[in-house]
Amino acid sequence: MAFGWFRREGVDTFVVEVGIGGRWDATNLLSSRVGVVTTLELEHVQILGRTLAAIAGEKAGIFHAGMHGVLGELPDEGRAVLDATAGSFGVPLWHLGEEIRVADRHWTRVGQEFTVRWPGTPAFPMRLRLEGDFQPRNAALALAASYRFLEMGSEGPAWNAPRARSALAHLKIPGRMERVARDPPTYFDVAHTPESARAVVRSLAEVLPFTDPAASAVLFGCLRDKPVAEILDALGPLARTIVLVPVRSERGVAPSELAAIAMPRFSRVVVAPSARDGYRWARAATGEGGLLLAVGSDYLIGELERERTGASSDEPDLSDPGRMTPREVSG
Repeated sequence: MAFGWFRREGVDTFVVEVGIGGRWDATNLLSSRVGVVTTLELEHVQILGRTLAAIAGEKAGIFHAGMHGVLGELPDEGRAVLDATAGSFGVPLWHLGEEIRVADRHWTRVGQEFTVRWPGTPAFPMRLRLEGDFQPRNAALALAASYRFLEMGSEGPAWNAPRARSALAHLKIPGRMERVARDPPTYFDVAHTPESARAVVRSLAEVLPFTDPAASAVLFGCLRDKPVAEILDALGPLARTIVLVPVRSERGVAPSELAAIAMPRFSRVVVAPSARDGYRWARAATGEGGLLLAVGSDYLIGELERERTGASSDEPDLSDPGRMTPREVSG
């Protein structure tokens, strides 16, 4: 339906995120110029497989003859599969940390600056308002994918470094290391895997190195298919207090279930009846010298963002479209 609508509206270029995996995903109908694999970890193992190699095999399904590939920094086990699959189709690959390099990263008053380079171009400077040590690497992947895409096209615009620099300098990403308050320092992040949780904790330690875990709090809610224990292990060093809330999805884990997993990992475990109440209680639990991190699910951060901005909360739960009411379907 989306692809049909794009054609009708005359969209000439679009970026499509794979749903799960890649090999059997509906997005694999596309004949793409560029395929990107940003990261690889044990996620959706019931569907994709229980090893990194198996999951990499599913993700490698996006590669086809005639396209180019861009890879993030991946575990060796998974990278080997992606490299081999791309090679079998004659897909040339650029790897972050090899052909694509980020260097000279440093903080500024309003964000961070760094340089990016890839084969055939000199290093060029970039600026981000975004916090997080992972942001320059993500930006470099996006830039390299854009460059490959434009260079492969016989028509349309050419690569324009000043325009790319301007776009990044004004970029905002709600819900990704997003500072929403300064007193106490409060961040929203949609991290819902162990690796993304570790990235957030690592980034917060860089931005706020003297934060006291005893004075900090985590607001957490997630879906049922997530490795909760591993995610909470990653978040544990950040705070002594965790406030657990329900997520507005039929696949959400009840806070009481989360509490049983959280108790061995946090000194104080609080169960709240809603995200709104949980956010209020977590702010009250955050002391001087501490921070508050709301994390665990796009659903949770979406609800908190709507509360914060005053946007409409009358939205259907799209986790299972088959359960939508006739009014929602006709609307």
